[in-house]
Amino acid sequence: MASNGEIKFPSETFSTSGPQHLIGVDWVDTCHRISVVASLVKGVSVLEGDRHGRSPTLAPPWWNSFHFQLIDKLEDEEDQSIFGAIYEFKPPESNHYNSAPKYVVCFRGTRLRGKTWYKDLKVDIRIFLGTPHESSRFKQAMEYVKNKVNSVGAENIWLAGHCLGAAIAMLVGKEMAKENHFVETFLFNPPNIPGPSEWLENPDVQYVVRFTSIVIKAGLAFTLKGLQAQDDQFEALSGWTPFLFVNKADRTCSKYILDFKFEEKMEEFGLGKVWSFGLLNPMKNLFFQALKMDSKPFHVIPSAYLNINSRDLKKAHGIRQRWSSLKEAHGIQQWWSSDLECQTLLYQFGPKTTI
Repeated sequence: MASNGEIKFPSETFSTSGPQHLIGVDWVDTCHRISVVASLVKGVSVLEGDRHGRSPTLAPPWWNSFHFQLIDKLEDEEDQSIFGAIYEFKPPESNHYNSAPKYVVCFRGTRLRGKTWYKDLKVDIRIFLGTPHESSRFKQAMEYVKNKVNSVGAENIWLAGHCLGAAIAMLVGKEMAKENHFVETFLFNPPNIPGPSEWLENPDVQYVVRFTSIVIKAGLAFTLKGLQAQDDQFEALSGWTPFLFVNKADRTCSKYILDFKFEEKMEEFGLGKVWSFGLLNPMKNLFFQALKMDSKPFHVIPSAYLNINSRDLKKAHGIRQRWSSLKEAHGIQQWWSSDLECQTLLYQFGPKTTI
């Protein structure tokens, strides 16, 4: 067991940490689909770990267990780290899976271990600055997916990513949607940096601060860019509804919960246009744009299936326990847990539907 890494790397070993409860995958079952896709995303991260000379047997079970084959890898141009993987579904010939994807393109999250941490953090900084579209990883991913869509069709491809990888997958999905190619997309813990209002405890005060901020940003955006430019951005994405997976205890992505709730309130008051203007023009991006940076709100989407892990974390005492709780809330493994408590809400630029 030690030679296979099961003791040394338990969190990256499928037999100890993977979704083994999925004896048979029902591709119509949403929970099964989520678990398998999350496992494929995990496989990319483990694959990068295997690249550094440890046992090469750790990664394959994360996709082989569900009849997928690794057919290609995306490697960073600077440090040659593996940041993406392309899987092809190869089920037994006797079975037919109409709801299963033919190809899944996955992107891993940030790895703070190994030699790739420096480049990962550089891309993370680009995300904060609103310039991930300028990274070589995004350009490489975009080119690959575009070619794949042209060869096999958007309906045969799924996109997926976790954290940093979710940002890349979201950008690729948005760009493809602008070209009328709507690729089914799964975004686990996608980064959405909280603003000052998100740290306020009083919900009424938080609402007032958010409303004021939205109105100011909308006014600035209207003055600088005009009405039509804002409408066009949402209209181009209207046919694309990705699946977002967020944990309310994860500060890196929980802002999506507040954003969509606030959208609902603004719609009730007939201020949906104001909301979209403000959301498409965060103050941070307007500031960087004033510095002549090509900063864009990559995280903004008009529609989504928002999946919220509502399970309460254990109360943590001490730095080590709190760090462990934060890792749990941000980790990919929560999305294949057999006892996952998940609420799914369909948000469109209008009424909300509970699923």
